Amino acid sequence: MKTEIKTVTPTMAKEFLGRNTINRNVNSDIVYAYSKSITEGNWMMNGESIKFNVLGEMNDGQHRCHAIIKANMPIRTLLVYDLPVESFKTIDTGKKRNASDILKIEGVQNATNISSAVSKYLSLKNGRYSVKVSSCSNKNVFDEYELNSELYQHLHSKGQEFYRSNYHIITPAEYSAFYRYFQLKYSNETIDSFFKKIENKDGVCGLLFNKLMNEQISKRVLRAGEKQALIIKTFIYYVTGKDVKLLKYSIDETFPTILK
Repeated sequence: MKTEIKTVTPTMAKEFLGRNTINRNVNSDIVYAYSKSITEGNWMMNGESIKFNVLGEMNDGQHRCHAIIKANMPIRTLLVYDLPVESFKTIDTGKKRNASDILKIEGVQNATNISSAVSKYLSLKNGRYSVKVSSCSNKNVFDEYELNSELYQHLHSKGQEFYRSNYHIITPAEYSAFYRYFQLKYSNETIDSFFKKIENKDGVCGLLFNKLMNEQISKRVLRAGEKQALIIKTFIYYVTGKDVKLLKYSIDETFPTILK
């Protein structure tokens, strides 16, 4: 086995992918997250490597290579050569460290819920609403929390109270994520009033309450992104004073956003 640290360019990444014969299907969400980390300057060497077996085939690293190409930027990374052909069976069999693990290591209270809140907020901010894989890295989550730690702890407490008082229709993590997202454009007073209107089942906010309650009662899980879209649409209707009689979201619609 041989190793080296090398700058891998988009051209080299394409060549490596040409030797990719036994890897998993490409996950576009992972590629997006990796490429975003590269373009934002958050990618760093951490010991993970691009691996090749004795036949020159790439055993591991296809998502990094696709991300390098998507970002159109090189990265410094570790390359490992001459691994046994069967070694690919043992790759990625352990549990990877996630953002919650990082916050726990740093001694952050409510780490699991808060890491989820920060990830959801960053996904909303970045326009990634219904992905299964977060569009942000562990570093993105930690940096956002570190800059706004008191705020997230405060929102977690508010979210827990709302969760308990409103039949669990919005989780503490969702409450915190949407509150933080709405803060990008609106005052705390407006956001507090919005959540109070949901609690009081007032107007269009009452339609949202009923929609989410029906989900709880029927145990029907809303489609990926549908709950997020309904909350954002309701907020937009609320702040613009639009009176609606029916609240719905179709997958054919453009996903609603407050960032225009």
